[in-house]
Amino acid sequence: MPPAADRPILSVFRRPSFLDDLTEAYAYLAERNPTAADGLLDEVEAIVELISAFPELGRPREELRRTVRSFRVRRFRHIIFYRHTHDGIVLLRILHGARDMGPELLDP
Repeated sequence: MPPAADRPILSVFRRPSFLDDLTEAYAYLAERNPTAADGLLDEVEAIVELISAFPELGRPREELRRTVRSFRVRRFRHIIFYRHTHDGIVLLRILHGARDMGPELLDP
């Protein structure tokens, strides 16, 4: 795989549900540990940059939707759900890994 600098970076579109999830996760962490909350944002942005260069890195999630992939934010146990489209990367949700996951979570 070539380095990310040698690959075209795809446009990234954040759905409102993704932004709401991230805001909620940040607020929850910030009440308990502001440094960790900032770390969550940093790690999420690093992952978004990575998948915008290498969209196939994420795990296919056929059980949720045919075109959905996921990437784990390991340190925080959150999972980013996204779709690679002809326009770029669409960030659908970011949910805690302990949550029950079903296709209804990805509905528009």
